[in-house]
Amino acid sequence: NKRARTTYEEQASKELDDLDDQCLLLYKSIRSMALEGSQYGDARPLSAVCTSGNIVATGGWSGTIQLWDGKKDTLDVLGRKGMAHEDRIMGMDMMKCRGDEDHMVATASIDLSAKL
Repeated sequence: NKRARTTYEEQASKELDDLDDQCLLLYKSIRSMALEGSQYGDARPLSAVCTSGNIVATGGWSGTIQLWDGKKDTLDVLGRKGMAHEDRIMGMDMMKCRGDEDHMVATASIDLSAKL
């Protein structure tokens, strides 16, 4: 019985060691990844995106809102509102106002404020 327990403990220990090795490899892999796609639109990660027609709006952890021209393959910046919020933007929506050129953007932030 003692020998069976020792074999079980050795097997469990080996499984834990294997799991530790797998976790370490995963951790190293994740650490080597970059937020390139997210940080194209802001110095900090983007946390909200919405569209209306050909306009794309992004909001990020910096509290900044940017409007992008979605008519082309490359997104060109149409406008930027720096520090629209004191903390990161967590949600946003956009609607057309007059014609195709004017849009209203509504944002909500983790700083407990909402803005138009």
